[in-house]
Amino acid sequence: MPERYFDKFPLTTYNGQTVVDITRRTTFLNKVYNNPNLYYLYDVKPGERADNISSRYFNDPYMSWILYMSNGVIDPYYDWYMDSTSFSNFITTKYGSIARAMNKVKFYRNNWADDTSAISVDTYNSLAAAIQDYYIPDYGNDPSSSIVLRYYRKKIDWVLKTNAVAAFTFNTQTQSFVNDEVVNIHYDNNNTGKGQVCYSNSTYVALQHLNGVTTTGTITGSSYIYGTESNVNTSITSASLVSNNIPVGISSGISETLFWSPVTYYDYETEMNENNKAIRALNPAYTAQLNTEMKNLLGQ
Repeated sequence: MPERYFDKFPLTTYNGQTVVDITRRTTFLNKVYNNPNLYYLYDVKPGERADNISSRYFNDPYMSWILYMSNGVIDPYYDWYMDSTSFSNFITTKYGSIARAMNKVKFYRNNWADDTSAISVDTYNSLAAAIQDYYIPDYGNDPSSSIVLRYYRKKIDWVLKTNAVAAFTFNTQTQSFVNDEVVNIHYDNNNTGKGQVCYSNSTYVALQHLNGVTTTGTITGSSYIYGTESNVNTSITSASLVSNNIPVGISSGISETLFWSPVTYYDYETEMNENNKAIRALNPAYTAQLNTEMKNLLGQ
């Protein structure tokens, strides 16, 4: 007999109708969820659905709900691994286009994974303290040794919401910038850059995720900012740096910006989708017990 998920839920009366009481919830206990001995590891193939895997593992396609519960899946469409076509459609629907998702920054991350090279002890000692903080000593194969052989990047996924925020004022505009849109910044022909809107009104806009222009430039008669979605194009009357989380100055011959990389919305969604590829399938020996306990918990 198929083990359908909602067949286990009790009935209730709503507006004079007998319906399934979908307000009930159950979940795995942490000691069950975190027990690796209860699961098999599996990589979802492109286009493979949960009911396909359920049919193969549990001999019942309707027991796909076990896979969802085992992997913390709430939305079976977008929390499940998407193939390239589904992923592209998802990105286009959510962000308007793939290009827009690729051009917009979500946050900044310490890019240690892209730098596997070592630096010498002398090089490390010549660095400013702020730069030294990105490195960790290597003592070789003897953890008790006090002799540092070299230094490597710290393997820590530090994250910053943004690298910097700048504020710009302009003459009153009847049309508004769009929140999070990419804005082109033009001080003069030699000083241009981009940012993303984090706040705006009719005379003021704050931009984060600055690129190219991370310090304020000299305002001239031809200085302007242009919104790539709103098409607002207005002359700048003043500019100021509100915050500078990743200093752009050179310290000991090195800029701290070298240790951080922007993560775009496309990067982020790609990582999330790839993380959904590896799932855990409950050992089929425990499915009968799980079904019984689910029914008991839900009052069936």
